[in-house]
Amino acid sequence: AAAAAAAPSPATPKPLAATRTITAISSRLETWVEVDGKKTVKIARRIGEERDRGIMVSVINPITGRMVTSRIFDTFVSHTELELIDFLRDVNDNRIVVLTVRDEGSFGLTETGRVAIAQYGSQKISKFAYRDMWAMIFLKGATDLNPWEALSKTKSMTEWGGTARVSAVIPIRTNDACSWSSHDAERVRFCSMYEGYGRVCNCQDPLPLSFPSGEPDSRLDNVPVVVIAGDSRPHYLFRALTSLLSAKGVHKDMVRVYVDGRRAEAVDIARLFGVYVTAKVALGEKNARIAQHYKASLSAAFDEHPSAEFAIVHEEDVDAAPDYFEYFAQLLPAAAADPTVYCVSAWNDLGQEGWVSDPAALLRVDTMPGLGWLLRRSLYKTELEPNWPRFDQQWDWDMWMRTAGMRKGRECIIPEVSRTFHFGASGVNMNPYFHMAYFAKHAIAHTTGVTMAGLDRITHDAYDTDLRRRIEAGTVLLQQQSAAAAAAPPAAVEGENNSNKNFSDTSTAASSTTTLSRSEDPCHPDFFTLHRNVAAASREGQNPEDMYRGSLVLPIAMAKEDDWSTWMYLAKCWHLWDLDARGFHSGVWRLRPHGQPIILVSNASMFSSALPEGTKYFVAPVERKPAAAVAA
Repeated sequence: AAAAAAAPSPATPKPLAATRTITAISSRLETWVEVDGKKTVKIARRIGEERDRGIMVSVINPITGRMVTSRIFDTFVSHTELELIDFLRDVNDNRIVVLTVRDEGSFGLTETGRVAIAQYGSQKISKFAYRDMWAMIFLKGATDLNPWEALSKTKSMTEWGGTARVSAVIPIRTNDACSWSSHDAERVRFCSMYEGYGRVCNCQDPLPLSFPSGEPDSRLDNVPVVVIAGDSRPHYLFRALTSLLSAKGVHKDMVRVYVDGRRAEAVDIARLFGVYVTAKVALGEKNARIAQHYKASLSAAFDEHPSAEFAIVHEEDVDAAPDYFEYFAQLLPAAAADPTVYCVSAWNDLGQEGWVSDPAALLRVDTMPGLGWLLRRSLYKTELEPNWPRFDQQWDWDMWMRTAGMRKGRECIIPEVSRTFHFGASGVNMNPYFHMAYFAKHAIAHTTGVTMAGLDRITHDAYDTDLRRRIEAGTVLLQQQSAAAAAAPPAAVEGENNSNKNFSDTSTAASSTTTLSRSEDPCHPDFFTLHRNVAAASREGQNPEDMYRGSLVLPIAMAKEDDWSTWMYLAKCWHLWDLDARGFHSGVWRLRPHGQPIILVSNASMFSSALPEGTKYFVAPVERKPAAAVAA
């Protein structure tokens, strides 16, 4: 008994504190948060430094006093508030949330963002204006506790508000035991360290970490899925893996996550889902570092699967459609058999909502879209890997792959309706405004079991034959000039300004200020509606199985092979990708606005020979004057 009394007793848990004292400041140059007198996060920058500008959200576990996550949202920039709103929504109840500002955080806040923040009890967010300083602390889900806030107003537009300092003493509530805490050790560990993942850490309704994706597709038994990730956007990786592992036919054991960086959160997300993950620090800076990470990841994946002839490359900021793997499985034989195929991509650069509609349709394009793509081992090992840009070269890896010297005339196969969605709104080459303009309204397929059409016509020669037949059988538009255009002087010689002509029957792209009617102006909202009946009439009396009839054909002018001015003009007014020319095949673009097939054929294309003799080509006007100005 004496010996037993002398034995050391097991360590007793440290008693819980009754409260947590939180202090936070917002200022022009720095922001920080303290928990019980200890700084847990601090951001300090020099004057004029935009990095880490905006609203910082810090989340604290009141039980442990640990800072479980801290993210900064550049709400000076338009549309960033959407990510902020989503993040606050995904923080679980009974977490201490601290919002602070560094430099400027109000300029991009709209009524939408302010209302969302006000829902957590803020009384001052409506008064938060340009260069003001604001800070707020609240316990999420606690309806009986008012938030703590501070607001420091600026004296003028050229100054910043003074430091906003707020302190709160928050009672600790221990009634947050979760039903899964006794049997899901990986989830318990993850949720004790991180926050902002919605139902993953929800005690009452936790998100399942296995998904009903069905049996693995046997056609992809030996195709690794290479997920390229960094350590700075773990929430993106979480979303990407959720969609990948939910897609029908996924081989979970073939999903391999490669993380660039030392921070553990992204690695822990992959482990939470039970997929392979490894992390290293890539060489280089900015775009060069991203390129080096891609190279290291692709090399590792092929080396780790020496018998794999293909790999699927997937980025951390990309959703996968439900039939993502079914799509690649169907295209695998074409990629293996056709040496003119550079890649098979799940992304259509021109796949905006309203411009695509057939999820079974396939296209060939001269560009390399990326954003979920199938890569051949032989291409990578013999051409790409040996010539990959060095760590000291500021190349975008995808732009490098699109160069003529690397592509060598080969093409990529893409779906009309994309099988991926680029949701990432922040990154080295991305911000929320750019994302809203070019990616937010991109269409993605939502069903499974789609049999891709024309698999027997997707090889180079067969595709060209099929396309030529569609052009020959289509209805050619804009062959009747308006009265204004008909009365215009003859076309000027090349190099002279021809300001009254919208149509050209030569390869010289003529400029114009002529006002066109609705039926003559491809940029007019009614243009395709007016011409849809023409296409329908062309099918009257025809065999309904004749797939070649019914397309509208819009001839467009190019002064030379790389003169994209008319296409870029149309892409801009149609709200498609207009920063460079993409999505074309030998000078031909194929779209389906509101279900109506349209083929744009340039006079520089070999397919222009399929058009009737004397065809007139639409030319982008240099200036579009208002109708009143023209009349005057």
